[in-house]
Amino acid sequence: MEDKFSIVLEDRSILSDICGSNDSNLKLIEELLDTEVYTNGNEILLSSSDQGKIDNFSKIIEKIEDYTKRGGIPGKDLIKCIYSGISLDKNR
Repeated sequence: MEDKFSIVLEDRSILSDICGSNDSNLKLIEELLDTEVYTNGNEILLSSSDQGKIDNFSKIIEKIEDYTKRGGIPGKDLIKCIYSGISLDKNR
C-alpha cells in the first residue's frame, strides 16, 4: 500500500485556485512528480513515500499557495518554473 503525504491548507478559499481549472494544476504536478496528487476537503495529498517527491511536492504547493495569497492565479507556466527552480537548486 502506497503511503500518503498531505498538506492542510489553512485558507480553504484558495484551494480551487491552487488546483486549477478542472484540476489542471494538480494534473501537471502529477506529471512532474510521476505520482498521484488529489484533494480531500482542505488537504492536498501526494500518494508517495519517496522523500524526494515529498520535498518537491511541499515546495511546489508552498510557493503556489504564497503566490495565490498575494492575488495571483497560478497556472502551468508558474508550476513549471517552480519545478525547474527546485531542480536547479538540487544540482548546485
